[in-house]
Amino acid sequence: MNIYTRKNNNDLLKFMTQEEIASLPCQTHTHEYSPQELIEIKTGVVNIITRGIVNIISPSTGQSIMSLSEGEIFGEEKLFQNEWSLNYQCETQTLLLQYTIDFDKITIDNKLQAKFHAALNDSLAEKLIRLNLYSARK
Repeated sequence: MNIYTRKNNNDLLKFMTQEEIASLPCQTHTHEYSPQELIEIKTGVVNIITRGIVNIISPSTGQSIMSLSEGEIFGEEKLFQNEWSLNYQCETQTLLLQYTIDFDKITIDNKLQAKFHAALNDSLAEKLIRLNLYSARK
C-alpha cells in the first residue's frame, strides 16, 4: 500500500469559511531562528515553517527522529494540552510564521470547533504517519 503524505496541506483553518476565520482572535508574527537553536513550544501558538528545516528531537536520546520543512506546521499539539514531550531544533536558518490564538477571548460554537478539530486531527495524523515511516526506515 502506498501512503502519500501531503506536506503542504496542513492548514488548520482549511474547513472554515472566511467569515469564521475572521472571527478568530489570532495574532501573527514572524520569527527567525539560527541553526541549532531550540524552539520553545508555547500553548496557543502554531508555527508554520516558511523557510528552513526543523528537526523533531527525542528528549530521551537527543537524536533527531524526523525533519519538518517549508509548509509544515508544528506546535498544534499544545493548543489544547499543556504537556508535550518532543523538542524542536532548527537544522538551518529558519523563518517561522507564528499564529497566537487567544483562547480567553474565543467563543467557539460546536460547528466551528468541529471544523478546527478535524483540521488539527488531519495535521497530527499526517505527522504521525511520517514519524512512523521515518522510524521504520532506520
